[in-house]
Amino acid sequence: MILLSRRSLLAIAAVVDIALHARPSPVAAKLLAARHALPPRHLETLLQTLVRVGILKGVRGPRGGYELARERRRITAGDIARAAMQEAIEDGLGPEPQSRLVDEVVGPEVAQASAAFLAALVGPMQVAGRIAEFVFAHRVNSARVGQIALFVFPVSLAILAFAGGSAWAVVAFAVLYGASNGVMTIVRGTVPAEIWGSEGYGGLTGLMATPVLLARAAGPLAAAGVLALAGGYVAVTLTLVVVGVFSWAAFVVAVRAPGA
Repeated sequence: MILLSRRSLLAIAAVVDIALHARPSPVAAKLLAARHALPPRHLETLLQTLVRVGILKGVRGPRGGYELARERRRITAGDIARAAMQEAIEDGLGPEPQSRLVDEVVGPEVAQASAAFLAALVGPMQVAGRIAEFVFAHRVNSARVGQIALFVFPVSLAILAFAGGSAWAVVAFAVLYGASNGVMTIVRGTVPAEIWGSEGYGGLTGLMATPVLLARAAGPLAAAGVLALAGGYVAVTLTLVVVGVFSWAAFVVAVRAPGA
């Protein structure tokens, strides 16, 4: 799962290639294009973009070509990707580059970085959800906010289940799941007081925490059972969608009939 475009991957591969081969003489665009299975004129546009932003330096003459414009340690993948994205039209790049450097080095590394970014995105979205709840939800009662947050939870899991390898679908999941989680950490503390009042609040919240802790303890075992029976994580995710829908429905009933 890679968040970067084909153009960005090729730009990173080109810079890595030049960093490896530009000594003692610059790397000619023809040789670089041959290694990445691209017509030189198509690669030249990308190389000129990298020259304009100061990542590469063009050397003229019969033995000319491209070399790094600054030290390797001062060039990041982010710098290269941002430069490549300045020219978003990729129609001129021709077919997908058939390069071992792209397929076996750059691609896997970028995929790992993308996965780490997506996993880390949940935490900031939890904070963003809490901030949004504090700023925008003060005019709405906590029960209604909780209904919305709990409804978003199974929706986010459904997006993940049917993501089909789409990085942007996983981004949508992380944003919705994290925000929903963040809002619920606040709602769990405010809804009991809003419905039943402050008297006995501590004991009531402690009592409510018991099934939550039991569910957390049983969750991994239940998920492992579903995984063993179905043989895939999609089934586990869909099971969580069903559980989420039931949780949302139970919450709606509970806040509508507090005396029941």
